[in-house]
Amino acid sequence: MEDPSIVEARRKTDFRNCPILSEYIATMLQDLQYTEMDEACTEEREERDTGTIWDLEESTYQSCKQTCEKFWSENQADIQAALALWPGEEGLRYASTGFDEDRIGSRFYLLQVGHGVSFTDDGDAECLVNLNNATRAFRGFDAMIGDDGEVYTI
Repeated sequence: MEDPSIVEARRKTDFRNCPILSEYIATMLQDLQYTEMDEACTEEREERDTGTIWDLEESTYQSCKQTCEKFWSENQADIQAALALWPGEEGLRYASTGFDEDRIGSRFYLLQVGHGVSFTDDGDAECLVNLNNATRAFRGFDAMIGDDGEVYTI
């Protein structure tokens, strides 16, 4: 098993290089935690902890990292345009806050897995429409907690 401090240092570098990655993973873990709590109530199962962005199982982490890096690099022009939008302006007229990298990472995850949340929920700027279309090109997935307590994607 790799030293946790080495894993943390490597992931911090990854998060700096791909600023949407940490929130994408955090949103996935939160989503899975809600799913687990719902299933625990209906099946009377014990609630399980999904962990954090720091202790996510390595193959799952790498899969998320590759997905986010691809989205980040292929959509830089639209991402930068989304980051420049101001709440209330024509293209972002329904928003009370603007976009930042965290919000982009979270929206990317939620739209990718089909939660009915999209970049255009707050406005119809061309860059937001483009980010919706780019996200739809990524295959959705399901996250689950394995018998070993680790999070895996299928």
